[in-house]
Amino acid sequence: MSSAVMSEAKRVAVASSELHHVPGAEEAVPLILECDGLAFLARTGAWCIARDGITMRPLAEENLKLVTNPATRSDSKARLVNEFVRAAARKLDSLRRPVQNKLPLTA
Repeated sequence: MSSAVMSEAKRVAVASSELHHVPGAEEAVPLILECDGLAFLARTGAWCIARDGITMRPLAEENLKLVTNPATRSDSKARLVNEFVRAAARKLDSLRRPVQNKLPLTA
């Protein structure tokens, strides 16, 4: 994600002086406040720190995509986890399939 953000910033002529990776939202607070920084966080993390002059806004940039990879143990016996993984796999598979175009029938 960071390389995509940096590439997009360069494309629109926005320069960054530093890049930091933080393990959680709370660790981003000093960088945001002291360095006029910007953090890319999950919604819950952003809501947790949205105070004292820090605001959150959704990322609405078509050129940037976030890829999420769920992970679970291969020997998991939890029914809920297994059903979720199967349902997610089916949904992702259906999104990958090309959609056949429909042409009108002519008489």
